[in-house]
Amino acid sequence: MHHPAHRIELDLHHNILPPLGPVLIDMPTLLADCQPSGWPGWSVLSPCDQVLHSAAHLFFDAEPLERIRDIVDLDGLMRQHASGESTFWTTLLLRAERLGLMEPLLLGCHFCRGWLATPLPDVVEARLRATGLGHRLLRSLFAAALAPAPLDQARPLSQRLAVLLILWRYHFRRMPLRLLVPHLVHKLRSRFAG
Repeated sequence: MHHPAHRIELDLHHNILPPLGPVLIDMPTLLADCQPSGWPGWSVLSPCDQVLHSAAHLFFDAEPLERIRDIVDLDGLMRQHASGESTFWTTLLLRAERLGLMEPLLLGCHFCRGWLATPLPDVVEARLRATGLGHRLLRSLFAAALAPAPLDQARPLSQRLAVLLILWRYHFRRMPLRLLVPHLVHKLRSRFAG
């Protein structure tokens, strides 16, 4: 939602991921752990759920270009919450397992550590080392897609191909094929209709 008089945008969610995708988030679980925000009547997600929400949007979203700011946000959340809670990382890993969000969390940890030197505990480093070939392939695709483009030049072919593969992955994860095909046909028709 956009405010008509201000440059404010509010992204309203009923869940943190689309309901038809392969990862179904149990919202009552997240809502049960919400914490007071400091504003009367308003709550925020728990520290672990804030990190997982940020990682899920970054690595399950349709548009991977120009997302360095999201890596910086994720780094800030990890640093802030880890400094205030001794069990943060253990709780975060357990929560990611429970919610089915280990993949985006580990991708986020990989890029935060590699690009911003986010300090990670040994338990997270061990999980990163234990990732399989599919996860390493995703890291390569996202590394190409998330990299800043050269100024005043076309994006390199490797970056455009990585973005295309990530976009295909996004659509296949977002909805079943029986819904995806009509959706994409509709999108193509509307794009070329006018």
